[in-house]
Amino acid sequence: GTTSGGVYCPSEKVRRLRFVSGNHEKVEMKCRHCQQIFTSRWRWTHPGTGQMHILVPHTGHRRCTKQEGRKSPWIIASQLPSKIDTIGNTDLCPHHVQKQNCKHCKGRNICPHSRQRNHCTICKVTWTSSRAKQVKKG
Repeated sequence: GTTSGGVYCPSEKVRRLRFVSGNHEKVEMKCRHCQQIFTSRWRWTHPGTGQMHILVPHTGHRRCTKQEGRKSPWIIASQLPSKIDTIGNTDLCPHHVQKQNCKHCKGRNICPHSRQRNHCTICKVTWTSSRAKQVKKG
């Protein structure tokens, strides 16, 4: 995405997603660090709840992020919550779940036990024991 001319526009890939639209009233978003104001007309609507979110750049305000060495988040001048504009965050499967986390769609974060990898106690035990063996060898 870009923020050229003080106006935010997500990447073409994000703009093409079915739950993203850009024909809304402008909303101001301000850099938390330098207070520079940008505007956005871009929204993401959750397909299950209908809750609308303001799309914001995942990089934060680039200039301040570079200067500070960490992401400078946005302050949104709206009652609507913000949504970071990454594909993984905005592209939901037909089950209304992030594609990588859907067990029905066999997302990349789903283990062989049909659980999210970071929540599977079986995978955690296996990974921990194999990691311990590597450390002993190394």
